[in-house]
Amino acid sequence: PKLPKRLIGNCFQTVHQNGYDQDPYAKEFGINISDKLTSIEARVLPAPWVRSMLFSNLLLPAIMCLFLACLFCVKLKYHDTGKESECLPRVGEWDMKNKKVVNGCIVNHWASINFSRSVQESTASGFCQELAQTCKLLGMEFNSEPAIPMYSARPEQAVQVLKHVYNAALKKLKGKELELLLVILPDNNGALYGDIKRICETELGLMSQCCLAKHVFKICKRYLANVSLKINVKMGGRNTILLDAVSRRIPLVSDIPTIIFGADVTHPETREDNSPSIAA
Repeated sequence: PKLPKRLIGNCFQTVHQNGYDQDPYAKEFGINISDKLTSIEARVLPAPWVRSMLFSNLLLPAIMCLFLACLFCVKLKYHDTGKESECLPRVGEWDMKNKKVVNGCIVNHWASINFSRSVQESTASGFCQELAQTCKLLGMEFNSEPAIPMYSARPEQAVQVLKHVYNAALKKLKGKELELLLVILPDNNGALYGDIKRICETELGLMSQCCLAKHVFKICKRYLANVSLKINVKMGGRNTILLDAVSRRIPLVSDIPTIIFGADVTHPETREDNSPSIAA
């Protein structure tokens, strides 16, 4: 693949430019840095088969499917009503073309806010409509019309606007709950994303899905599908399950209640001295 080869080339170039073999500090401490990569024994794990299905007693969240895919040679299963109900990932990836989620969520009442000054309100509304349509195509029950029209505001107004839109939607719905908030963010949004998540989830009891402005201008079907999958899981749906879990069962996770935790560290970009590394 081109990307790994390019990354390896960059590593060799960096080692050559830094001249570690001539570095006085390295010599002082007796440190020798090789200009060759370390070779280790490895193998390529067999790809999992993925499948989606309408009814299943197994509760396997998406993260568990991805983890188990590394342990078992299995297919992924999708909903039987899709043109493709089974899938064997290639080179560690697959898409949702001709597929439907296992269990689609239900979103009857949603609203949207545009915090990006570069995105016109009509463009933002059109994007949200396309996203709603994609959710429906993937097997979710998603109302095509928002509870209230798109609301545009400046990022510094986030706290007041979130509460205003929430209350306006409740008033319009007459006692029914607002279930989802779609938010268009500026590409450089600073602390805005964190504020939205904190207010929606801890003060309003509302799920939210944020999208950057750069994705609104150029609508990509794959991007819409990826966001739709995130929405489905947030709203209680399931995207896929392991075919082996359905056909042959996997005692490790199917016979007893099981949860698998994952951990990762996100590091700031180069020259961002004030941003911390975040472990989650």
